[in-house]
Amino acid sequence: GFGNTRSSQFDFLRRLDELAVPAKRTVDNAGYFHAGEDPRKIPDSELYDRLVAEFPLWLAAAREQGIVR
Repeated sequence: GFGNTRSSQFDFLRRLDELAVPAKRTVDNAGYFHAGEDPRKIPDSELYDRLVAEFPLWLAAAREQGIVR
């Protein structure tokens, strides 16, 4: 998300990111981070790193659950 950190426009994504595993979902398959008021000010490499930061954890969990090989 970006813009005002107190804005409710991303509440759904925040809640999705916080759903319990395994009670509400098999693996943690959602992530959320706030990219600031203007995400264009974040260097591309940092933005990319933050976008994919949880992917290795998801991949390991998904493999363990047989979701991917």
